[in-house]
Amino acid sequence: MNTEPLPATREDNIKTKCTMQEGNTSSHDIDTNDVVQHEEEYEPSTAVLFPWFVEALGLFVFFILSSRWIKWLPYTAVMFVLGVAMGLGAERTGFTDTLSESIEMWSSINSEVLFAVFLPGLLFKDALQVNFHLFTASLSQILLLAFPMVLTGTCLTACVAYYIFPYGWSWNLAMTFGSILAATDPVAVAALLGEVGAPPRLTMHISGESMFNDGSAMVFFDIFARLFLNELNIDGLGDTVSIAEGFKAFFRLSLGGIAIGIAFSLGLIFILYRLDKRLNNENNVVQVAATVTTAYICFYTSEVISGCSGIIAVVICGITTAAFGGGFINNNQMMEDFWGLLEHLLNTLLFTLGGAVWGSIIANTDEREDFAGFDWGYLVLLYIFVIVIRAVCLLVFYPVFSNIGMETNWQESVFMCWGGLRGAVGIALAISLDNSVRSATDDEEARNLTSKVFGMVGGVAFLTLVVNGTTAGPVLKKLGLAKSSETHKKIFKHYNKLIKRTLVQKYAHLVTDYEHRFKTCTFNDIRYHVPYLKDVPEKEVELAIKHAKERKSHRHKVESDIQEQRDHSSALSPDRLDKTATFGETELRLLFLELLRGAFESATREGFLDARIENGFLHYILIQSIEFARDSVNRGGPIVGWEFTEINKVAFSKATTDAIERPFHHQRVGKKHQNKRIAMLKAYVFQDAHRSARKLLREEFADDAHDELKKAASRILSESEKEEQRAIDYIESIDQQE
Repeated sequence: MNTEPLPATREDNIKTKCTMQEGNTSSHDIDTNDVVQHEEEYEPSTAVLFPWFVEALGLFVFFILSSRWIKWLPYTAVMFVLGVAMGLGAERTGFTDTLSESIEMWSSINSEVLFAVFLPGLLFKDALQVNFHLFTASLSQILLLAFPMVLTGTCLTACVAYYIFPYGWSWNLAMTFGSILAATDPVAVAALLGEVGAPPRLTMHISGESMFNDGSAMVFFDIFARLFLNELNIDGLGDTVSIAEGFKAFFRLSLGGIAIGIAFSLGLIFILYRLDKRLNNENNVVQVAATVTTAYICFYTSEVISGCSGIIAVVICGITTAAFGGGFINNNQMMEDFWGLLEHLLNTLLFTLGGAVWGSIIANTDEREDFAGFDWGYLVLLYIFVIVIRAVCLLVFYPVFSNIGMETNWQESVFMCWGGLRGAVGIALAISLDNSVRSATDDEEARNLTSKVFGMVGGVAFLTLVVNGTTAGPVLKKLGLAKSSETHKKIFKHYNKLIKRTLVQKYAHLVTDYEHRFKTCTFNDIRYHVPYLKDVPEKEVELAIKHAKERKSHRHKVESDIQEQRDHSSALSPDRLDKTATFGETELRLLFLELLRGAFESATREGFLDARIENGFLHYILIQSIEFARDSVNRGGPIVGWEFTEINKVAFSKATTDAIERPFHHQRVGKKHQNKRIAMLKAYVFQDAHRSARKLLREEFADDAHDELKKAASRILSESEKEEQRAIDYIESIDQQE
């Protein structure tokens, strides 16, 4: 057997691997003994090492980043840097150790496999958590961002690559490069937006744009990559595409993906409906498995079998499922936790893999030099142009963008410009283009073209993650989008006081009612373990213990104490407060709506709404009425909700339910009576939820609340009572005998 050492460079390894896969050794002058040696050295099980080594490394990184001093550093940026280090090390050591071999095997992954492994899991999770009301309200803006603006950005970036870069790229390669950089990734700023309380419409615009411009960028990439690969004259790669064929391909990829996504979502909704048994944990697990299976099969069917856009199909499938099948999910927490886990694993692996490939390209070993010194200068120039181009696109489309959908303002547009990071999809597209060329030819000139493309894409992804991602928080605050109002501070201060008082009362209850168990426990011990309570005065603790002992000695006074508390809480009644107060109403209204949301969720958990029958759609309607009301409040309006439930929603829900239930039920109640039954149930739940939310608001703001907060609360209670009255009026309008 020939014991000649393995090739020392990434290109030679890929060439050898390609030779084995294609069975054509003569085209690369690799003899049989070399192939046998390669097979012995590269065990298939070696591929398992890299992903799990990366995930273990990710755990270590997460623990470090969880420190309060470096929480500003994006996790994905750190993993990308570590990937670069691994790629550099593996390239310079010549792939002689097992980890380096595993890195090389992953670096040369087939493009279709790369897409099929990473994209469905990353996209479906975001789509499944979309706020459907905000999505439909801002759909026109999202489509503007995802299609016309992506095409504009693609063309402008292509002009930079074609006219400014000194690489002599063809126009088709420049357009391919532009389409790759057109895909934005909000992964590094999404968590930040939630933490600082950014406007909901800003979060929707950024996340919605990211999901759909991934699909549109993929469509443009598919068209121009085919044209570029055709220029290389490599058998089996590329195709000629005329302008008419380009439009045809665009509509086939986009509209075909939408149709396939809707079809798969209908099937998934039906499966979730049939598995809706909330007390059966196995059904809960199978529901989660059904969503994962559907996401990946949907992508494969659209992308590989049908030749349509798999990204668009998965996004549409996830959004439609969340909108019309959300009420059938038994355990929302389990569903959210699993998809959060999957997203974390995939992002960790993909960003590290992208860093490893980029590291191998910039390594510049003795055998080759893919990224020379002047390339770094052009990379920085490209990064600046990427920011400027995005700013130009937003500026050009701003007159339209700010007057349609949910509208916007210049501050949010500026942050969208700065927060347009490049990440997962762009890295995947660049890797796929590079690997497609490397696996098909050993022509160094062709390989250098795609290596340079990935070098630039990886560099821009790195710079946007490190620079834009780490500064997104300060920029958000500077623009006033995360500024906490005085009302918000007062509400926080009130809840801070309320929580401390509750904890002190719980402590007094324990040391009084369970004296034999906690007689040696002092409040100083509590302070030591719970620093949050360190500023609670001793007098308050002593007073709480005194009251607890009195209640223990005089149990017969409990009922009178409760009645006294109710009488005291009634001081918050709208009739006894200044109705001209306007202080803090927006924040308190949003707080009240969250209490109302909890009441609706409680109605489902306790069985008042059954997701197995038409009530499952009532759950969806009632939850969406919260989003409708949030939209009204954010615009400065009052609390509304009943109006949303009346706009032809019940009829639509009933039609959908009929389509699902008809095959399984032969005897049905008359349609007229059934519709009234659904409407009556909606009114009862709506009425009870408002009463429950008002009770909680009174209890939480009855004592020690700021006077102005009490006045603001009176208006909110009045608005809630008016909404409840509309439900009561509907109930009374129905013939009782009927």
